[in-house]
Amino acid sequence: MEMMEQSFGNYIYDNENKSLFEKLKSLSKNELCKYSPIGLFGDIGTGKTCLLNAIKDKLQSEHPELKILSINAESYLQEFITSVKNGTTIDFEEKYRSLDALFIDDLDYLKFKESTQEELYYTLKALIAKGSVIVYASVHSLKQKVFFQRLASILKTGLSLRLPQPSEEIKVSKIKQFFHDNYITLEESDIIKLASQAKNMFELEGLLKKTKFLEQCKNR
Repeated sequence: MEMMEQSFGNYIYDNENKSLFEKLKSLSKNELCKYSPIGLFGDIGTGKTCLLNAIKDKLQSEHPELKILSINAESYLQEFITSVKNGTTIDFEEKYRSLDALFIDDLDYLKFKESTQEELYYTLKALIAKGSVIVYASVHSLKQKVFFQRLASILKTGLSLRLPQPSEEIKVSKIKQFFHDNYITLEESDIIKLASQAKNMFELEGLLKKTKFLEQCKNR
């Protein structure tokens, strides 16, 4: 079982971020458009990618007729560079500016890459004009000056949400869910101790894989 679930149905949250997730769950396509570009900000392991994909999957299931694309910023950069080298920038622009919804993960990868940010700016401008949904995830906030003025200015016109680090409640819930699915028994005190050792969900995933491995070694 993957720890970083990518659907709202499996997403575990606590009181601190419950209202945020519940609101995102309830947004219709028109509301997503109204709040776009929607930025999901947070440190590593706070669930940005998970939440981005959950929004995308919900939109896709409710509107299968839409032209939706999900991509990470590194792939976007490489695709843009290739289009420049091959003289196919018009095709590149048409591909992205004709979308009904664009989801971009790890936007930080474009930091200080001015030409690519410039191209993305015009793409977002075109998508906003046609009423498309735009959602992106980033570790860096718009205040950290890693995005050039034009791109930052258009991103600031949308909704920005900060995802908190996972609470002890979330980590304990994830541990119990993982152990239940993998038929592992552990005392409550040991579960709490394990949760305290992980700063984020990636570290927790590593600890759980280690625990599972050690349990399998004991049973051989």
